[in-house]
Amino acid sequence: MSSRGRIESLDDNAGERAADTLVKRVEHGSVSSVRVVSNVGRTFLEWGADQNGEKLKTSTRTDTASADITYRAYFTTDSVVLIYAADSNGRLRIGNTGAIVQTHTAKPLYGSNGPRIEAIPNQDYRFVKWSDGVTDNPRIDSAATENVDAVAIFSNTYEVTYIAGAGGKIAVLGVGADTPSNPADTAVVTVTVSTPPAPAATAIAVADSGFRFVKWSDNVKDSARNDAEARRDSTITAIFEEAPPIAIKSPERIIPNRPSTNETAQIRPVKITTGGLTAGPNPVLRQNGGVNLYWQGHIITDGTLLIFDAAGNFVNKIIVKSINNDNRPIAAWNLTDANGKPVGTGTYLIKGTLSTKNGTYEKIALVLQYH
Repeated sequence: MSSRGRIESLDDNAGERAADTLVKRVEHGSVSSVRVVSNVGRTFLEWGADQNGEKLKTSTRTDTASADITYRAYFTTDSVVLIYAADSNGRLRIGNTGAIVQTHTAKPLYGSNGPRIEAIPNQDYRFVKWSDGVTDNPRIDSAATENVDAVAIFSNTYEVTYIAGAGGKIAVLGVGADTPSNPADTAVVTVTVSTPPAPAATAIAVADSGFRFVKWSDNVKDSARNDAEARRDSTITAIFEEAPPIAIKSPERIIPNRPSTNETAQIRPVKITTGGLTAGPNPVLRQNGGVNLYWQGHIITDGTLLIFDAAGNFVNKIIVKSINNDNRPIAAWNLTDANGKPVGTGTYLIKGTLSTKNGTYEKIALVLQYH
């Protein structure tokens, strides 16, 4: 009975074991005691009938020897209980073409295979895993020897992880937010799949001073990206490179912050060349719709600002307002050219001359990044 169990002697006479049989040789009138120990997956049922036709139901028995006799122990095969369920975002299919249900219980014999169970997600959801850690879908619990209680877990979200390469950081503009987060080495954006589509946060590659954004590792060239249509968890790296100086050709003889000795200003990107003029936000995003320009210094009466692209081409002209208080916009640019057409993303130089109340002139310049 090695596959089902074994018989053990309970007295000093250990007996002789041969295969699945225990033989005990005792004198007439002597007492012999044994017990049955079931193997895993088996349960003792009863002993075979004795001289009187009775079948003992207890696994332990004691007999007084009166003649040669053989007793056989009988077993049943246990069942394992396999319980499957789907969470509220999906259902289960039983078998290849079976019923669609929310829960299912199977009781195969110990060591037998369980049924084929397929987790079916609702619209906009995907199967993630079973609660017992199994990731197979469909799943079949083959040669089952243990009970199973597993719930199919579904999700309608994905995670997109953005990593900044050397020379930059990652900022995130949340849904409905006016300004992006402080740049960091990594950022994780959760994308929710729904009908109608749900918005997602925008990731922005922000180059350090002296560097420039090249592309993302999946070859997307825009520094600001929105992956609201992502349908898998993914990791994307922003690639930067050291930037050479940007040559901005000026149509005027006066070069900002330099003697008027030639017509080319060498300016490192994303670095304001004077502390007086600032832009907010900088970098500016397409969804911002525009950028405000601020002046901190002497009270100004008027002025003109000229905008050039990185190739030195004239883009637009801005007339400066008369402002008496610091930290208030002196002008705004709606990110269009002189013909009212939206400009492309890139680096822009804003320069010009401001007239102050005390009769002096301020030559100013700053570099604006548009993502």
